[in-house]
Amino acid sequence: MGTVGLPAGVLLCVCSLAGAQAAAAERPDFRIHDPEVTESSGLVISRGHPSLAYTVNDSGDTARVFVVDMRSGDVVGETQLSGVEAVDVEALGSAPDGRLMVADIGDNYAERESVSVHLLPEPAAGDGSAVPRTITLTYPGGPRDAEAVFARAGQIFVVSKRIIGAKVFAARVFASSRTSFRLRPVARAPGLVTDATVMADGRVVLRDYGRATVFSVPEFEELGSFGLPPTRQGETLAAAVKGPWVYAGSEGADSPVYRVRVPDRFRPPRGDGPDRSTPAPQRLAADESQETEDDRGLPAWAWWVAVGAVVVAGGAVGRRLLR
Repeated sequence: MGTVGLPAGVLLCVCSLAGAQAAAAERPDFRIHDPEVTESSGLVISRGHPSLAYTVNDSGDTARVFVVDMRSGDVVGETQLSGVEAVDVEALGSAPDGRLMVADIGDNYAERESVSVHLLPEPAAGDGSAVPRTITLTYPGGPRDAEAVFARAGQIFVVSKRIIGAKVFAARVFASSRTSFRLRPVARAPGLVTDATVMADGRVVLRDYGRATVFSVPEFEELGSFGLPPTRQGETLAAAVKGPWVYAGSEGADSPVYRVRVPDRFRPPRGDGPDRSTPAPQRLAADESQETEDDRGLPAWAWWVAVGAVVVAGGAVGRRLLR
């Protein structure tokens, strides 16, 4: 997400304060030290290159991935995606085969006919370029905004971003040579999800501006939520390669990234180990899975406008009452 309006900013402060109540303020694990990285909206911890992480700026930047040394926070490389014109890159993820997913899925005004996910090998330190495999995705019922992507069991999952009525969409792409796919709704999702990640044990974690929610798979049952350290605008979440940890980051210059332990109590019932079968998160009824244009509801920005109108109206009423 790019610029946040006043109503959104007020609500973001509330979300951050709520998260702070559950997550004690800590020093960040590292900060991304680079004047070029001002709107970090995706984060992945490298599987193949120890101590490296990847991030991207969102709308307004070129199609490039920054390589970050987690020990220092310095950007130690930049990889350009050859032949790609970025629209609104909002997320990163890890594909089942270890490739990096660069998700150009942002659509604040719900007007894009399709969105894209680019697959490329994890970059090493140093500058370079890569020719990605580009997957084109379309939604049933028309466009919508999204800022979160993850992969599991041969599928790409995209989480739409709305205050209410958000959903998880999926497409089975990794076993196919095709490049264009139609997403299908498979689950309900929390509101205002800004990123997603898959933990080493297979659990999925979704974050909003102040909290993270853990889900089991394949049923995508909610196991619990926990607060994240307060930041300017919490947009990123990445699972550690091993262990019960996630890294939570923010937009802004000198962006802080916090290492947060996922509570041990947020686990599936005993006997349910990691399941690599196809997830069916919070299974939708048959009528819910057949989306139409009307199912999209209002995009998030429209809700901010509505909230702003309520705030202004409330202030006017208050002034009249005080007279």
